[in-house]
Amino acid sequence: EMTSSLVGSEMCIRDRSSLFANALDNAIESVMREMQAEKRVIKLNASKKRAYLSVHLENYCSEKVRFKDGLPVSGKADKLNHGFGAKSMRYIVEKYGGAMVMRQEGCLVVLDIILPMGESAGVTEGAAGGEGMPALT
Repeated sequence: EMTSSLVGSEMCIRDRSSLFANALDNAIESVMREMQAEKRVIKLNASKKRAYLSVHLENYCSEKVRFKDGLPVSGKADKLNHGFGAKSMRYIVEKYGGAMVMRQEGCLVVLDIILPMGESAGVTEGAAGGEGMPALT
C-alpha cells in the first residue's frame, strides 16, 4: 500500500490505487507486445521533491504512439470500451492540484506526475496544476 506520507494525506486510497494501477497497466500492456523479452522493461520512480510527490514511469515501446490532447490514443479496435485509463489518471492528478505529462521519446513512453504533498495537498475542483509547482519536462 502506498503510504499517505508519500502520496499526500488528502488523496483517498481509491484514487491512489487507480492512479498507479492505470499507469502500470498501460506500461505492462505496452511492453508485453514486444517480441524480445529484454525489451520488456518498465522503470518506476516515486520520490519526494520539496513538498511534492514526483512520479516518473517509462516503458519500452517500439511502436509509434499517437497522442491526442496530451494522452495516448488507444490502439484497441473497441474504442467505446477502451482508452479511459490515461483520462482517469489525468482527472485524478488534476483533482489533487497536480500535473501530468505523457510523451514518447524514441522507443520510450514516459509518464511524469507531480502531486502536492502534506499541507500543499488538497482536492481542487477543475484545477489543472498548482502554482509554485515544479516544472514537468
